[in-house]
Amino acid sequence: MQPDLNTAQPTLDGQDSNLDNQTVPVLLRHPGRDVIATVAFIVLTLLAFWPVGPFDNLRLPLGTINNPARNDPQQMIWFLSWLPYAVTHNLNIFYTQFIEYPQGANLADNTSVPFLGLIAWPITANVGPIAAFNFLVRLAIISSSVSMYFVSACFVRLRIVRFLAGLTYGFGPYMASQVLHLDLLFVPIPVLLVWLADEIVRRRKLPSVVTGLLIGLLLAIQMLISPDVLSGCLVVAGLFALYIALRYWSDVVAAWRYIFIVAACALIVLILIDGYPVFEMVWGSAHINGPVIPAPLLQGMRADLIGSVIPSSNQLVAPPYIVRAGNALVGSNISENGTYLGFPFVLVLLVAIKKLRRDKIVGALSVLCGLSFLLSLGNRLVIGSIVTPIPLPEAIFAHLPLLDNTIPARYDLFVAIFAVLILAVAVDRALVKVSDSVVSTNWYNYVGKLSLRHRRLDISALVCVMLFVILPGVPFPSSTVPWPVGLPKEISTLVPKGAVVLTYPFASPRVTAAMDWQAQDGFSFKLLGGYANVKVSSTEGSRWPILLNEPYVQELLSGDIQQHEYPPPSLNTSVHEYELLAFLKQYHVTAVVYWASEAFAVPAYKYLSTALGKPLYQTKTTAIWVAPNGQWPTKLSKA
Repeated sequence: MQPDLNTAQPTLDGQDSNLDNQTVPVLLRHPGRDVIATVAFIVLTLLAFWPVGPFDNLRLPLGTINNPARNDPQQMIWFLSWLPYAVTHNLNIFYTQFIEYPQGANLADNTSVPFLGLIAWPITANVGPIAAFNFLVRLAIISSSVSMYFVSACFVRLRIVRFLAGLTYGFGPYMASQVLHLDLLFVPIPVLLVWLADEIVRRRKLPSVVTGLLIGLLLAIQMLISPDVLSGCLVVAGLFALYIALRYWSDVVAAWRYIFIVAACALIVLILIDGYPVFEMVWGSAHINGPVIPAPLLQGMRADLIGSVIPSSNQLVAPPYIVRAGNALVGSNISENGTYLGFPFVLVLLVAIKKLRRDKIVGALSVLCGLSFLLSLGNRLVIGSIVTPIPLPEAIFAHLPLLDNTIPARYDLFVAIFAVLILAVAVDRALVKVSDSVVSTNWYNYVGKLSLRHRRLDISALVCVMLFVILPGVPFPSSTVPWPVGLPKEISTLVPKGAVVLTYPFASPRVTAAMDWQAQDGFSFKLLGGYANVKVSSTEGSRWPILLNEPYVQELLSGDIQQHEYPPPSLNTSVHEYELLAFLKQYHVTAVVYWASEAFAVPAYKYLSTALGKPLYQTKTTAIWVAPNGQWPTKLSKA
C-alpha cells in the first residue's frame, strides 16, 4: 500500500488532478519542444556572460571588490587542474604538497570538485584551466535549469510553466549570488533527488533496486562536487523522511520492504564510490579535525527574516538605497546572499500555499520550504541585520560532526527549489483551471474565448512581474586575469622543474594568482602558501597558510595576513636579508617571483633585490630571481 500522497490532488477550484499517468507521455509526446527548451537555456546562459565565451582562457567572472569570493575562481581553477595532473602522474588526488609546501593540504577537506575536474579534463588539457572554469560555470546554470524543467513535469502539465520554473531556478537569486562558487553553483542533483523522492513516495514506477542505485549514484556524485551541498541534501531528506513517517506512518510500515531495498542499494553505491574520499577526509594525510572557521563566524552568514524581500547588488533591477540595505544582510557577504525572492514572489507563494493547503503535494513542498528557510536563519533570529535573542534549531549543527562547518544561508538553495516548485504547481493549475472552466462551457462563444485570453494574460502578467524583480545582474561582470598574460610562460621557461617557489604577494586567500600560474604551467613547481583549508593543530584547521619560520618574511610578503600585534620591523637591514636567505634555504626555495600592479618603487621589491641581487627576468611589474646553481648569496651573520 502506497502512502496517501498517491491519491488524486485537488486543484485551485477543487477539481481533481492526477499527473501519475500523464507525466511520461507528455515528455515523450513532443520531444522536439524539450530540445527547444534546452537550447533556449543554453542561449540565455551564454548571453548572461556575454561577451565572454565559454572557452575563454584569459577572462574570468572575478566579481567586484566588495565580493569576498572574488578570488575563489582562481582557487577553483587550481582544483580543476589538479585532478588530471594527479591521475596522469600517479599522485593522490586528495593530497598535495604542490601548495602549502612543505606540509601540504588535504584536498578532501577542500572544495576540490574531482567530478567536475573529470568532466572538464579535455578542456583543461587542450584549451586551458581558465577555459575549463568558464565552461563549467555555464554548464552549471544550464544543467540546473534543465533539471528543474524536467523534474517539474512530475507536478506540472504545461511546458511553458516548466520552462519558467527552470528559468527561475537556474537564473534566480541563489544562483546569481553563487556565480563565483562553482561547487555551490553546480546544483542539478538536488532537484533530481526531488524527483526520486517523489518516485518513492507517490509513483513507484521504477524498481526499488533501480531507484536506490540512482539515489546512491546522485549522492555520490554530489559528494565529489560539493560535500557542503550533500550535507544539506541529507539534512533536508532526513526532515522529509520524518515528515512522511509522522503523517503516513501506517503506509510507511506497509512499504518497509520497498524502503529498505532503496536505502540499502543507495548506501552500497555511496560507500563504494565515496568511501575512499571520506576516508581521506577523516583520516588522510594532513586531514583537519574540527571546523575550519569558528562557529560564530559561520553563523554570521545567515539569512535575515526580511531578506526575502530586500534585493542586493546581485539583482539587475533595484533602487540603490534598497540595495545598500540588501548588501548589509548575511553578514555583508553578497556571495552568500541568495535569500532574496522578491515581494511579488513571496506574496503569491503565500497565497498559493493557502489556496492549495489541502493539496498533499503542495503541503509537503511547503513544509520542506518552511523548514529550509528556518535552517537558513541560523542559530539566532535576525531581523533587519539586528540579531535577536530568539534561538533557532540550526544552532545544534555547531555541535554535530561534519555539520559544524555549515553556513546557514546556503540552505537558501533548498528554499529556492521548493518555492519554485510550489509556484509552478500553482501557476500550472491556475492556467489549467481557466482553460477547463471557460473553454468547456463556451467553446463556440467568442466572449468566452476573450475571457479565457484575459484571464491567461492576467496570470502571465503576474508571472512576468515575479520574474522581473528577481532578474540577476546580467551580464555577469568579467575581467581579464590581473597578472601579465606572459608571466606563467616566463616562469615555466626560467624556473627549474620541480623547484620550490616563493612569490610576492605570498600565496593566500587574498591573492591567489600564484596558484593559477602553477596550474597553467602544468605544476612544474611547488608553491609556498596557497588558498586551501589546512591543518593547524590537532583540533582545528585554517583557511590561511601556516606561518613559517622566519615569520617576518611571510608576514611582509603577504601584507601581514596573520594580523599579529607587533608591526613588521623596518626594511633593508642585514638582519632581514639574513632572515630571508635563511628562509629560502630552510624551505629549499630555488626561485622567487615578484608581481605588482605598480612600478618597483615598493618596499617588497627593494627588500628582495637588496638580498637577492639583480633578477634574472624583469619587466615594469614583474621580476623573477633564480638561485645560480641552486645556491643563493650568503650573509655572514644575523647581527
